Amino acid sequence: MIEFEFKVNQAFLTYPQRPITVPQRLRPSLDGSMIERLKPIKIICPDGTILRGHIYSGWNNNTYYSQIRVYRRELRIDPLKKYVVGEKLTVRIFENSDYIEIREQDEERYE
Repeated sequence: MIEFEFKVNQAFLTYPQRPITVPQRLRPSLDGSMIERLKPIKIICPDGTILRGHIYSGWNNNTYYSQIRVYRRELRIDPLKKYVVGEKLTVRIFENSDYIEIREQDEERYE
């Protein structure tokens, strides 16, 4: 499992895909996982809503990066729009499965 803290930023709120950039330090773990090759993946939101999305990888400013993105058609129900800049979320990527979990920071952490 890959787990990291995500601080809600303006891009997350502005773009309808709700992009969450995976930290560079975790890229080697993500590169070796099965989940990066799966499309679509399930994104489990803090309220239990399940959205479909994918992990996008590309180049920006000579840096290879990966983002978790929600498919636009899924956003008729958008439980992620309620957050504000600066709020912290925990993102868990389950490497040998087809889903990602997003949790609010104050939630209990159990596997």
